[in-house]
Amino acid sequence: VVAMVITPGATAYLLTDRFGRLLILSVIIGSTTSILGAYLSFFLDGATGGVIVCLQTIVFLIAFYFAPKHGLLASKRRRFARPDEPPSYPAHPNIGQEGTQHDGAPPHREAAS
Repeated sequence: VVAMVITPGATAYLLTDRFGRLLILSVIIGSTTSILGAYLSFFLDGATGGVIVCLQTIVFLIAFYFAPKHGLLASKRRRFARPDEPPSYPAHPNIGQEGTQHDGAPPHREAAS
């Protein structure tokens, strides 16, 4: 029962970043998989809840792989798009900032005489 509540929302979250669209998509995913799962469970002579959860899991895995922003293909595409360029963010917060040491402390300066 918990999977029927969580999976449509998690699937919709992979597909959009806007809350309104997330709500609409999760309702569409949940209702479609529920209706199709109940229909298929009759012909498979299986438990209705189990078939629904299996369908939702299949839809989630498809979205997890093909999602435009958070999917596995998108992350691989971003990683291999420009391998010669460094990442746009520093590996450490103080790398690239002048006047700081690796530990973040300011450099030691000699006193002027």
